[in-house]
Amino acid sequence: MVAGVITLRLEGKDKQKVWDLAKKKRETKSNLMRKALLSYIEKETELDEIKEIVAVKFVEGKISFDELVRILGFDEAKKVAFFADIAEKSFQEGI
Repeated sequence: MVAGVITLRLEGKDKQKVWDLAKKKRETKSNLMRKALLSYIEKETELDEIKEIVAVKFVEGKISFDELVRILGFDEAKKVAFFADIAEKSFQEGI
């Protein structure tokens, strides 16, 4: 894989925090930022997988809407319930 360059702009205080932490950890700023970005991407990917599993459990009737809300939060749970309802109506109407 060929390495690429990503430019990141930080305000003064944030930039200084990165420099200080890199110095403390004895790492380059680039390596510190790379680790942080990759860790964030991994966590977001895992979170998306969990959300998908929970949504399927809700659609299958294995968890209640209240449980869905506790896991995903109200706004995300509303979206899942809405799409589950639309899918159910589509199947009933043969669409």
